[in-house]
Amino acid sequence: PAFMDNIYLILFCRALVGGGVGLMYPMANDLVVDFYEGDMRQKMIGWAFAISMGGGIIFQMLGGFLAGIDWHYTFYSYALGIIFFAIPLLFLPEPPKKTDVVKGTGQEAAKVPARQYGLSIMNALWNICFAVVVANGAIIIISEGIGMPAQIGTAFSIMTVGGFISGLFFAKIHKVLEGIKGLSLMACYWVVAIGFFMFYMGHSMNAIYAAMFVTGLGLGYAGSNFFSKSADIVPFAAAASAFAILSAFNGLGGFISPYIMTPLTTALGFAPGRPALLVGTIGLVALGIVAFFFDRATPKIPESEKPQAIEEATMAQMEAHEAIAQA
Repeated sequence: PAFMDNIYLILFCRALVGGGVGLMYPMANDLVVDFYEGDMRQKMIGWAFAISMGGGIIFQMLGGFLAGIDWHYTFYSYALGIIFFAIPLLFLPEPPKKTDVVKGTGQEAAKVPARQYGLSIMNALWNICFAVVVANGAIIIISEGIGMPAQIGTAFSIMTVGGFISGLFFAKIHKVLEGIKGLSLMACYWVVAIGFFMFYMGHSMNAIYAAMFVTGLGLGYAGSNFFSKSADIVPFAAAASAFAILSAFNGLGGFISPYIMTPLTTALGFAPGRPALLVGTIGLVALGIVAFFFDRATPKIPESEKPQAIEEATMAQMEAHEAIAQA
């Protein structure tokens, strides 16, 4: 698009970018599952999401700077992708093969279990509600004369900062909330609901900034948590497929959100804009309750069947046999 002026060609190129993101995001999380287990895996999933949020902050600023020169120039920022493409080729080590380790256990099954589709649907419903702030945030700020167009970008940048922070500390927060099973997944919905309600009640830019920050905290936590939950409930061999399904449902939720939330808001007698946030808040609170019981009813993969545990048990058994042989 740096060399284009035809909107349809530009949209086609944006679709290609979306396709690339749809391939890359689940693969990145699958690499985390290949390399890490337990608390370290949760930490790395959170860090991966935090870095994506951090990149969003940097590229939003870079895009704004380049757009000030010429809107075509914003697309030159994608040239940095060459560096990001080279880094894994040069520095990412090949993970140890785990296929032999998990033979004879439930981890060997490559079929995605039904519970993963349930989690993916929960993620899609989360995104249907979350997209309300994306669709209506700017409308509220401009139509009600609360702020200037430039402040819209600031508000969404603050939301990205919130996502960066919660992704960075995801593992620690998740460990605390998992003390009550179901509470961690419910938090994905209720934190965003709090942010939405703050936005709904706010009538100044400072109030909206605070609301967007809280919404971003929910975004970062949910973005990390859904992938972490997938890794907990899906056999190792099916992780890549499970992450792909989760990403697909997440994108589907964002795409169909206007076609669901706008008619729903109208059917309830509300006008577009601020009332839509109230509808989204109610939806998130209700879905949070469903998520609480869904999580409690969803079994996790036993620790004894995870690749690292099997490998450690095998090594211990071999060492024991060696000790006996030496004796």
